[in-house]
Amino acid sequence: MEEFSSMPREFFKKIIILSLIFSLIIFNPLSISKASTQSPKTVEEENRFSFNSYVELEYDSNILNKELNLEQSVAMPITITYWTDIPNHIFKFIPPSVQNIFLFNQPTKPFHTIELSIENDPFWVDISFSSSKLIIPIPLDSSKVKAETVLYITPSKQAPAESYLIELKTSCEPIGKLNGFTYYESLFFTPKFVPLIDISTENQILNVTPNEPQNINITVTNLGNKKARITPIILNKRPEWSSVINPHQIELEQLESTNFMFSIYPPYDFKGYNTFQLVFEVEVIPLEQDSPTQSYPINFIFYHSDQIKG
Repeated sequence: MEEFSSMPREFFKKIIILSLIFSLIIFNPLSISKASTQSPKTVEEENRFSFNSYVELEYDSNILNKELNLEQSVAMPITITYWTDIPNHIFKFIPPSVQNIFLFNQPTKPFHTIELSIENDPFWVDISFSSSKLIIPIPLDSSKVKAETVLYITPSKQAPAESYLIELKTSCEPIGKLNGFTYYESLFFTPKFVPLIDISTENQILNVTPNEPQNINITVTNLGNKKARITPIILNKRPEWSSVINPHQIELEQLESTNFMFSIYPPYDFKGYNTFQLVFEVEVIPLEQDSPTQSYPINFIFYHSDQIKG
């Protein structure tokens, strides 16, 4: 008895507190907390003693604020921070193997697997991770662990030059009394505008008659990845020639086509041949600062056959 009485009272106090805690856990289970992103539970499930998992993502959003070049990959590093609300101090005097059996249904502390995926990604972009499954230790007492991955986004030629929203899904499964989670992060990106058109006409070398009008039909198709404004310009125009092109400007949706009428009026004393160049300027609609523009030329040669034969 003297041996027991010599034991510090503080030790007995801890033993009593520990016994009370285990009695509450085993015989009167409490719902200490709910999983932060789980679906609604039944009453039986809500009363189950459990702990939560939490996750936080860190990345430089400026990487996706710039327009993305087509068929070029952009890389965005992502840091995943993971923690739980398991109060380690509750199990201070419990052997680790007993603690692990109670928490995880096994004598050794397991690792958690965090899975990354993309929701609602369109067919015209390739999105992948350097690692889509991150295996990390399970932290206790609100300590945090970090893991790294890289998100790669590669728009294809079919990518429209419009802002698009994707959802980055981060999730892990429950283990024992540790709840899993599902977390979504919204990401916006915009493929770069490509000013691209197709120009077609029946003939670019024409025999004309002096002092008689010549009309040429030109079909232009917007092959770019956004609505575009097309503006035709007549170059190297001689003052003695009358020439006009209609319409003077037009806006075309993707893959939309239109016809331009190029009309010329050779002078009455026209001899030999003359060259005209049309340039079709392409720019994005609505106009955006620093958006690329492109000019597409088409050449025409006009001649008088009688003069050439002579």
